[in-house]
Amino acid sequence: MRVGLSFCLIDFRGFLMATENYRDPLAEASMKPKLKELIQQFQGCTPYTSNGWNRLTFNERQRLNIWANQWADGKKRSTGDHQAFPFDGANDHRPLTADELVNEAVDICTTGFTRALGRQMAGQKEESQYALKLLGWLVNDKLVHRLQNEVELSAQYMHTLGWVMLHPTWDLEIEYQRRTVTLEELMFLVGQMPQGSIPQDLPALILDETMDDVTAPAIQQIYQVYAVAQVNAVADVEVPEMKLAKAKRAVKELREEGQTEVALPYVCRNEPMVYALKPWEDVFIPGDCTDIQRASVVYHREWLTEQDMRAKVRTEGWNARWVDEALKFKGKFSSWGNNYAYAEMPTSIVTAMQGTGPGTSWTQTETGKDGLVEVVHAVYKALDSDDIPAVYHTVFHVSVADSYALHEIMDTPEGKIPYVAGQRELWNRLITSSRGVPEIVNTWQRVEKVTVDGVVDYTSVAVFPPLNVYQNSVGARYKFGPGVQNTVTPGKEPGFLNIPQVGLPWAFNLLEVNEKKIDRYFGRRGPNVDPTVSDTKNQGRVNRFLMMWTQALKMALGYCRMYMPDAEFAKITGAPEGWLEKRRKQQNLFDAQLGFDVRELDPEFVKGMLQTVNETVIPTDVGGVVDRAKWTKMQLQATNPTWASELIQDGKQASQQIFQQVQQDLALMALGNEPQYVELDPAAGAKLQYAQQIIAANPKYQEALRSDPQFFKLVQKYAENLMMSQKQEENKTVGRIGVQPGPEV
Repeated sequence: MRVGLSFCLIDFRGFLMATENYRDPLAEASMKPKLKELIQQFQGCTPYTSNGWNRLTFNERQRLNIWANQWADGKKRSTGDHQAFPFDGANDHRPLTADELVNEAVDICTTGFTRALGRQMAGQKEESQYALKLLGWLVNDKLVHRLQNEVELSAQYMHTLGWVMLHPTWDLEIEYQRRTVTLEELMFLVGQMPQGSIPQDLPALILDETMDDVTAPAIQQIYQVYAVAQVNAVADVEVPEMKLAKAKRAVKELREEGQTEVALPYVCRNEPMVYALKPWEDVFIPGDCTDIQRASVVYHREWLTEQDMRAKVRTEGWNARWVDEALKFKGKFSSWGNNYAYAEMPTSIVTAMQGTGPGTSWTQTETGKDGLVEVVHAVYKALDSDDIPAVYHTVFHVSVADSYALHEIMDTPEGKIPYVAGQRELWNRLITSSRGVPEIVNTWQRVEKVTVDGVVDYTSVAVFPPLNVYQNSVGARYKFGPGVQNTVTPGKEPGFLNIPQVGLPWAFNLLEVNEKKIDRYFGRRGPNVDPTVSDTKNQGRVNRFLMMWTQALKMALGYCRMYMPDAEFAKITGAPEGWLEKRRKQQNLFDAQLGFDVRELDPEFVKGMLQTVNETVIPTDVGGVVDRAKWTKMQLQATNPTWASELIQDGKQASQQIFQQVQQDLALMALGNEPQYVELDPAAGAKLQYAQQIIAANPKYQEALRSDPQFFKLVQKYAENLMMSQKQEENKTVGRIGVQPGPEV
């Protein structure tokens, strides 16, 4: 959750909006949050496992190859408290195994997401069709630049850290722009105000300095009415009032200069959005959580400036005294640690992965986020005063245990907690038990590092081995290079150390075996893995990723049902006006289904699939089972989704274009011109039907057929061309099935 001001930029989130019948929960003691319990549970959401292993830093350090005593030149250097091994200047290889595997998985998942969005969503119902159009517009148009970053980040977090959290919400942002208002414009605005609310001679009164106590409040009222009208045309949002001091200054400027400058609000963003949250940094959940909708609580952390926080007192009803207390902790953030080094693994691996062991601890640490305050949002389900489950939202600071900024009931789609968790693997129900790629490939990556370091160090030593000299020749200096001369004593001359070579082939064999293991485990395409195994593993990754995004996008569509203006919805989807407004309260109105076959990334597979259907299925479809228009769409989508988004039109548009083409052809023939004939025209049947309808509805064409031989011949030739296309299509079918298609006798 990000909230900021840029000359007053206010970012609201869908879960911060109360229900229509909102009651102040603070008015009832039974609905006050259990703040101490919330803080205590947040402090227990540590990234450490119960044996002292920080999964956040471990995974990131493994992937990015970060360890102590690293040097930019990739060599090991001895320092005062560190001795390089096996020698100073030895190789310090940084294998990219984990990074490469993560990026490959990210590329597959993001490509699957992009291509899946071009697919038909579930169902043929009216709601499903509107959902498909709305979702396509949001992802491919409205949110295309914002959402693509969140999709990639979600894949990066999922495969690096093992799990990720998506946060669907409704973004409503208001910005202020400077505008100059003249006395003439003010006269016009006065005329728009209700009779008697504002003095009609206000512009004249402004010129009188003694009337400032009357004119300044009038300016305040005009500003408020105009500003609210501007904003509420898009969304129902509370607009802050103009301060009296500013109104008096505006009156003075109007009197002396004939104009003044005011900041007018406008809605710059009013749309759904899905954010990817980083585990143990942006979002925290208890280690025993198995289902977000049944979670005891979800913690969402953000850092705010003092300006942001004080603005929320007015815009979102935050507690002003709490803000004053929280501001005392600027630059501090929650930090977790462990009280012991690596220990023996607990008996239960589940206990270890939960990160709730007694060895972990919470503290507050100075951070580089100077001037920012750590604010935690707790979202959870609880019973209201009528014992009805509701989703609550409590804003607090971990170090302010006696008060909170906000406590409210959230209005969310279908009454769900507005978060969706995704796991890289599902070996256990616990969400945080899912492992990231770096922790899985940890030892294999280390094998590569140690082996490569050994090979490079061996090569360095073998090319220039250590020199053995006679022990009495202390201080002797020897030259090295082609043709150089050294003075030596026979039998006591120096010699290079004999470097054994027996281990070198084993090193290369070990690297090869190690690579095969990694390829088989992760299903990387190549000579080491069967293509079927590779496709199966990649399909599983894509399925889990798309399942997570399906849930998040369905919730985003739910926010559209709740907050999108009806007129905008009608324009996007083609629905009749008022359709959405009548269904605002209907739960689960829109549905979405994302799916992608990873084999479609193989051009040969796509080519073979299209060829099979076109040459075998379509020609034998004498009963018209296959929807040819949909098949054409699918071919374009499988071939190139970008082309499909540009070229595909709905059936109504396609029929209209064919109808218009026939109208143009008949008009040309009426003028004595031949139309453009099409060989094997796939739309021949539709054109014949439309031609008959147009001629039957046009008396002039009917008269021309009787009296104009040229028009008659052109129409006849036009019809013969279309019937020939139909006949050739039937002949192709007869050639395959051996009978003439037709009605049963």
